[in-house]
Amino acid sequence: MRRTKILIAALVIQCATTLTSYAGCLSGDCKNGVGKLQSAQGRSYEGEFKKGFLWGRGHLVTPDGMEYDGEFVRGKFQGFGILKTLDGRSYKGTFKNGVIDGEGILKEADGRRYQGEFELGKFHGKGVLMYPDGRKYVGDFRSNFLHGKGEMIMADGSSFEGEFRDGHPNGKGVRRYADGTVYIGSYVGKVRHGYGILQMTDGTRYEGYFENDLYNGRGTLKEKNGRTYIGTFLDGAITGQGTVNWSDVGQQYQGDLLDGLPHGEGTMTYGDGSRYVGQWEKGIRVGIGKLTYADGRVYEGLFSKNEPADRAPRPRREKRAVIRTDTAKKTKKAKEKVVIIPQTKKVVQNLHKEEMHEPVEPAQSAEMKVVDSLIEEKLVIEKEREKESEVQETEIRIQRPVASVKKAVEPVPQVPPAKYEPPVEEFEISEEEPEEEGHLVLINEIPYSFHGEEEKEEKKGENSFSGVRGVDLPDSSHYQGEFKNGKMEGRGTMELADGESYEGEFSAGKFHGQGTYVFADGRRYSGSFKKGEREGKGIFTYLDGSSYEGNFVKGVFEGKGAYIFPDGSYYKGEFSDGFFSGKGELIYKNGKKYKGAFKNDLPHGYGKLTSADGTVYEGMFQSGRRNGAGMIKYTDGRVVKGVFKNDELVEQE
Repeated sequence: MRRTKILIAALVIQCATTLTSYAGCLSGDCKNGVGKLQSAQGRSYEGEFKKGFLWGRGHLVTPDGMEYDGEFVRGKFQGFGILKTLDGRSYKGTFKNGVIDGEGILKEADGRRYQGEFELGKFHGKGVLMYPDGRKYVGDFRSNFLHGKGEMIMADGSSFEGEFRDGHPNGKGVRRYADGTVYIGSYVGKVRHGYGILQMTDGTRYEGYFENDLYNGRGTLKEKNGRTYIGTFLDGAITGQGTVNWSDVGQQYQGDLLDGLPHGEGTMTYGDGSRYVGQWEKGIRVGIGKLTYADGRVYEGLFSKNEPADRAPRPRREKRAVIRTDTAKKTKKAKEKVVIIPQTKKVVQNLHKEEMHEPVEPAQSAEMKVVDSLIEEKLVIEKEREKESEVQETEIRIQRPVASVKKAVEPVPQVPPAKYEPPVEEFEISEEEPEEEGHLVLINEIPYSFHGEEEKEEKKGENSFSGVRGVDLPDSSHYQGEFKNGKMEGRGTMELADGESYEGEFSAGKFHGQGTYVFADGRRYSGSFKKGEREGKGIFTYLDGSSYEGNFVKGVFEGKGAYIFPDGSYYKGEFSDGFFSGKGELIYKNGKKYKGAFKNDLPHGYGKLTSADGTVYEGMFQSGRRNGAGMIKYTDGRVVKGVFKNDELVEQE
């Protein structure tokens, strides 16, 4: 899904402009009452006035066709209103300080429709987004992006429900396809990537690892007729080491495979009890091998085109001396049974590269397919992995606590009065020309009302007042503290209309210096501010006990810091744009520890992972998994070196 970059604030024009002497009140009371106003620029307003401002209910029309019908406070859109433009866009909902903020419904000219929460003109919070092509998203938004928990429902009835990041599925989720196929597992970007389960409508089932939408790494594939494959996959094909079971004929193959066919060293056990151990090439017995027949006879030697090489041309097989049995008599009397190995087909996924992917349909094999649970491998390398499994599980689980940082890396809601100050101009009756009743001029300073015995005297010179006073702001917030030359300067306390508060230092009317901001939901930030934003050292705490302490840049975690999870696990190191990125150390409550490079919250680059039992992996990571050169040190002194791919040892030194 493409990113939604709708700058809703662009809908909100500045609702006032300097009016010349030619403009004025056409009728009524344009100072304190109800009247009609026409500007020289062609804007017209009809509604309520207070103290010379557009204040109360009113209707504003501009020359470009924009129309607003709703509430005003001091010349700004404030409260409930309806905004329409000539190009077909419309918004119905709440405004704050001249900007869409709160809950409302936005309709775009291209047919898109959003209903939900807004913050500073952007989709932010819970909402529903309808697309002109029939898609529908219900869930979390952050700064205009699908971000958090949500469900995307497609026009054909298919859907994805799970985690989103920056507009795309990212993390764990459930994908339901139109034909009934279901995928439960991990996504990275737009593709299946990580551990997952794919259940098809015909009964075929895959459970294992995906990479770039293809079966990759270890997995289990089960066919509707019960035939199974347990082993490794490469780019969607059965390639590597594994076990194939044909339950319908009682046959099993265990060993090396290439593109779905026995290739290399392997063992085939046939339904009649006979058994072949040896070399294979593209599903055919070729090379050195040993064939044990069901009646006990044994042939050991060279094979060609599936048959013993030195007897293939001969019609009378029972007389071949190379067939060994327990007695010579049995050799002469016994009749040899010709056993032909079934030819397996390559299992490759037929994937549709769509934005929300169509079901994976592996080619239906006559031999190779799947079971529900993994079996114990017999190969030497797999035996080594039995002790390694503790570490491998650890590697997979490393992403779980890291994923919970999502809450920590969300951009914390910005401080409304300090973060955003739209340059909304205001109407006010000019006191400089009292002889022209109704003549309007602009002021750009924040108008406020002083509290105190000297209110009348001070109000005349409010824009130059210095001292300590309490004032009511246009958005119903209250400030108590120091002023200098008519602006908030020094220490003070700001009580916001939405229940949030700030206590600390101000400069030029903005949060600047050391202070504490408390959110309505109980979250708290204490630290440094710069021009209204969190900037510098600070501590951010959450209600569940988690917290971040470190450096902030433009309101997000940046630079060095430490994040503590609710269960006591913690990360200490470098951050970038709110994510674990750079050098860091992640220590789990159970004693496991990872130290090394991170990227986007996951181990990425060179690192060292120590499990709770003391087993250590040291080497390269990619997206939270072992990828590249690495080494495992077991507690009994054994050392395994080689190349890893998605946590699997693919090449041993």
